[in-house]
Formats: sequence, C-alpha cells, structure tokens
Amino acid sequence: MLTVILYHVIFVIVVYTDTGPPYNAFPQKLNFYYFSLYVIPSTTCFFIVLLSTIFLVVKVRRNQRWRKGTSTQTAKTNDKEDKLVRTIIAISTIFIICSFPTVSIFITQIIHKQFRYRDPYLGTLLLLMFNIGGVFQAISSSVNIFFYYRMSSRFKKVFASLFACRRSGIQGTKPSD
Repeated sequence: MLTVILYHVIFVIVVYTDTGPPYNAFPQKLNFYYFSLYVIPSTTCFFIVLLSTIFLVVKVRRNQRWRKGTSTQTAKTNDKEDKLVRTIIAISTIFIICSFPTVSIFITQIIHKQFRYRDPYLGTLLLLMFNIGGVFQAISSSVNIFFYYRMSSRFKKVFASLFACRRSGIQGTKPSD
C-alpha cells in the first residue's frame, strides 16, 4: 500500500512541477504522466489479482485433493478450506469484474490512439465510460465488507464486538435533565 501511495504522490508532484500551468501546453508529457499515473498501476493490480487468484485456487484445490488421498482429514477442515476458497474467489471476482471497465478503457487507449479526451467524438464516450468505471470501482470497494462478514467467523466476531461496545456505550448514557 505504501508503495502505491508513494508512486502516486511522486507522479502528482512531478506533473504539477514539471508542466505547470497551462497544463494542456505539453500534451505528450501529459499523456506519459497519465499513462504512468493511471494505466500502469490499474492494469498491474488487475492482472496481479487475476493471476494470483487463479494460482491460489489451483494450489488450494490441489492440496485438498492430496490431503484427502494421504490422510484422514476431518469434514470441518475441508469446510474451512472450501469457505476460504469461496471467499477469495468472491472478493477477487468482484474486484476483477468491477475493475474490468476501467482497465479495458486503458487498453483501448493504447490500441486506438484517437480514443482520448480531446477527440470531439470519442471524448464524450470516454468520459461516460470512465464515470461508469468509477461507479463499478466504488461498488467493488463497498461490497467487500459484506462478503467478509458473511464468510469469516472471525471478522463477524470482531465486527459484532466492536459495534456492541459502541451500542452499549450509547445506550448506557442518558441525557441529563
């Protein structure tokens, strides 16, 4: 997380110190900064999550089959591993689906050079697609807590204890007359 934040901070500082106002005077530099600030981190994270999810699921499934064949594993352990795999797949799938519109825009911009904001015809379409992508990414960030609550008993306990303390603290205080 710190690496991503540092990466973004450095590029924002470089953009504002290097180009200066008017910002549209250097379109080639701005294209490079745009690519470096948005395209590289977004598509890198997208493909890291995609590939690591596939790798993790394949490894966990392979280990489950191996353990079933070599030892007497309890049904409880199998259920825990299945729940873990389902949670990872659910959260990663939501991230992948919700990030796909934005990543596809970036890839389209690399392939189709006219797909830019300055284009009089495709610029409006690009803005619309980025807004839709932003909504999808907000949805992705918003629904994770529900999946963690549904799938993780430990998360559920901590969540309940945290808000139970807050509720009891609120209920325990009475307004003064």
